[in-house]
Amino acid sequence: MPAHSGAPTVEAAADITERERAEMTLAESEQRFRLLAENSTDVLWSMGLDGRLTYASPSVEKLRGYTVAEVMAQSTDQRLTPDGMKVFQKEMAAILETIATGRDVGEPRTCEVEQPHKNGSMVRTEMSIGIMRSEHGEPIGFHGSSRDISERKRAQEAVQESEQKFRQAFMTGLDAAYLATLDDGRVTDCNTEFGTLFGYTRQEIIGKTSTELNLYADPTDRRRLVSILKDEGRVKDLELKGRRKTGETFDVSVSASILQTTGVPRTLGLLRDVTERTRAAESLMAQNRLLENARQQLSAQVEEKARFVATVSHELRTPLAVVLGFAAELCDGAATLPRSEVSEFAGLIREGAAAANNLVEDLLIAARIGIGPIAFTPEAVDLERAVAAVAAEAETASHIRLKSLELAGTGTVAWADLLRVHQIVRNLLVNAGRHGGPNITVTSGVCGDSPAVFCRVVDDGPGVPEHLLGVLFDPYQHGTRDAGVTESVGLGLYLSRNLARLMGGDLTHDRDGASTVFELTLPGGRVAAVA
Repeated sequence: MPAHSGAPTVEAAADITERERAEMTLAESEQRFRLLAENSTDVLWSMGLDGRLTYASPSVEKLRGYTVAEVMAQSTDQRLTPDGMKVFQKEMAAILETIATGRDVGEPRTCEVEQPHKNGSMVRTEMSIGIMRSEHGEPIGFHGSSRDISERKRAQEAVQESEQKFRQAFMTGLDAAYLATLDDGRVTDCNTEFGTLFGYTRQEIIGKTSTELNLYADPTDRRRLVSILKDEGRVKDLELKGRRKTGETFDVSVSASILQTTGVPRTLGLLRDVTERTRAAESLMAQNRLLENARQQLSAQVEEKARFVATVSHELRTPLAVVLGFAAELCDGAATLPRSEVSEFAGLIREGAAAANNLVEDLLIAARIGIGPIAFTPEAVDLERAVAAVAAEAETASHIRLKSLELAGTGTVAWADLLRVHQIVRNLLVNAGRHGGPNITVTSGVCGDSPAVFCRVVDDGPGVPEHLLGVLFDPYQHGTRDAGVTESVGLGLYLSRNLARLMGGDLTHDRDGASTVFELTLPGGRVAAVA
């Protein structure tokens, strides 16, 4: 029997159920999409193949300042700048061409365009473009999203500008600049000046470590640099020793900082050759030392001059006091003094005048040494008789009065100026009398097979102080001052050696056991009358 015509069949009921399920699924899908679109900061949109929008999410108002309705009413050339439209159309054409050739479209395509804002400004936008298909797979339009990347682009451009400025300063700076990893010192970049400083090309340097390039004369210098950088984050004007490709070392000043970046820690450093500056500083220090030495010497000379003037004044005042005192006695009592006292007073006046004259003569000779010639009258001089004559002088005798003096000779004859020989011997005997021991011996003789002769003054005193050995024959040098003994002027040995050498001889000092020896050598005498 045929079924009732008004009752639905099982098949029809199944169709209704499937349709309702599909409608529910579609409604749920539409709801999810709208929730996503309404809450997304990106603008979600769709359009037909003709370029007219079929949907735009509410966030479009924030992106471009227009309401959704205003945007939906706009044509493509109102939504994009001319250049942006070219880019957008190019991407859509590429998608359609891919579909036409049967290839898989793959992931949505992205591009960057400018879109006009309602306030007249331009919005830098990143678009993602995908294809929409019918249930049969035919393309029916496009869908995608748009995102405001203006701030990001400005940040990128600022970074690029900053990087460009850095790069320009890095490459064209007058200082040698480098970028290197902190731990192993591998150079990742450097400017031309850095290569020039060390004698390498940039290609030879980049990628190499400072150890491989042997950039530091002292390997501990780099460890010191790294240690300071790790502790303080930077280093300023650290002076190290660099080494060029040729092996030449030089002084270099390093300033460096750790770059605050992710990944491997790197350092940015600036180097400057300061060899000349170091040399100038060392030269300045040397000059300062010389100036200080000169100042000290000048101060010592001023002090010595004052001491010298005081000593000369004392040395002159003593004999002059004798001369003046006894001359006054003679003037006051010439008519009543016995002849013997007159003779005695006259002798004392002569001795005082002689002492003053000898000192003045020493001063005059000292002033003339090295300035002009000193007159000599060479003759045959019997050294033994010359020594005896000097020892008998009252001035000399006064210095050796309490000492034992022994004279021994063999009639040795020198060819010299008698006056200067007396002057030398007098200084040697006075020196021995002031500073020598209780026993003084003077001998003369011939120097072996040499035509020269000698006069040797020996005493058993303590000898020359250690600090005077190197300057013994320099002017104004003083030995130890004994109590009650007048300090010497300090010219005797200086004059004596110079006079001896000017006459073709010499004067030397030696310490022989417990004895101090001063030996005068002179050219041997000729056959002539002796003094």
